[in-house]
Amino acid sequence: MRNRKEALAELKKTCSLAVNIFTNTVSPHSVYLDREQKGGTVVLEMKALVLTNRIVDYLHVRVVEKTMELMKYNLNLYVELEEKYPFSAWK
Repeated sequence: MRNRKEALAELKKTCSLAVNIFTNTVSPHSVYLDREQKGGTVVLEMKALVLTNRIVDYLHVRVVEKTMELMKYNLNLYVELEEKYPFSAWK
């Protein structure tokens, strides 16, 4: 993107959640899932509670809380982009 700073400044005026995923590395942010950097997603990181591979560990209350937080963020992001799209091409 040639004018990244200007585009992010314009986007921040109407879609702060969208800007956050492109500029933040702490709270929900965008990451690539593959080495080719083609498949990405929005993630919310947290420290591992225990070092194990048991499925029951993923049902820990902190994991469920973080999952719900990320789900709310994604839903709010969708609504924000649907209602306040900053660029006409996004409509």
